[in-house]
Amino acid sequence: MDMSRCVTCFNCLEVCDDAAMLLGRVKGTNNAGGQKAPTSAKKTPPTATVQATSQVLSAAKSQTEHSQQRRQLLLTGAALMAGPGLYALKKHQLPESRHELIRNERDYFPAPPGAGSVERFNQICTACSLCVSACPTHVLQPSLTQYGLVGFMQPFMDYETRYCNFDCHKCAEACPTGAILPLPMEEKQRTQLGKVVFVKHNCIVHTDGTDCGACSEHCPTKAVKMVPYKNGLMIPEVDESICIGCGACEYPCPVPAPFRAIYVNGNGKHVLADLPEEGEAAAVSFEEDFPF
Repeated sequence: MDMSRCVTCFNCLEVCDDAAMLLGRVKGTNNAGGQKAPTSAKKTPPTATVQATSQVLSAAKSQTEHSQQRRQLLLTGAALMAGPGLYALKKHQLPESRHELIRNERDYFPAPPGAGSVERFNQICTACSLCVSACPTHVLQPSLTQYGLVGFMQPFMDYETRYCNFDCHKCAEACPTGAILPLPMEEKQRTQLGKVVFVKHNCIVHTDGTDCGACSEHCPTKAVKMVPYKNGLMIPEVDESICIGCGACEYPCPVPAPFRAIYVNGNGKHVLADLPEEGEAAAVSFEEDFPF
């Protein structure tokens, strides 16, 4: 076995009819004289071996679950105690004009496309992190408290790190358990992981009176567009119905998290977004020669 690639999903134990795969303690292979320890000629009947393996597997899973629950409780407690202080410190490091920023509030942190729903993803994902390694933009990151205790170390869409590529679904190709299902590219590009939320009070167009528009420039579906504001400035306007929650608007926002002027509020259950309206193609004249 190549243990460097094993994700400890235990699927091999369940599907092997001959009980050739066992889970147990590693026994010594050499005796005092340096020779291999003699093995018993009597073979354990397959049925008995399967039963013994099932008992060992059940005990190991139970022990692992208890250990994970204790670790999750400690980490969650530490994060909850430190969180408010860190947010307050981050806010006071901002310019004085931004001390009254509104904190981003999410119903859910977005789960990867193909997960179906946050609940389904939490039940099936083994936190193997293969999708994290496969993601070309590294938007998938192991969670701490984003899913609560039940989803510790399971990947979530971290839009502070990057955003989800519109034409990519590498995470589904890497997932060994089906927690992230493969989707046709047309469906993936319409799967709504969450909905965009614009906080005008936090936007630098409003607070600093300066141009921006980074969110609109990166949106692949044009769910975010710029509209006239005042003094010749443009400010974002959002259309939730065509938003797919990819985070391409949230990631480039210059206002630091968790006070982004625009962010994605995750859907508990994924749905399909509406298709953007296509405008008429502009006529292009080729009568004049190129100037070179």
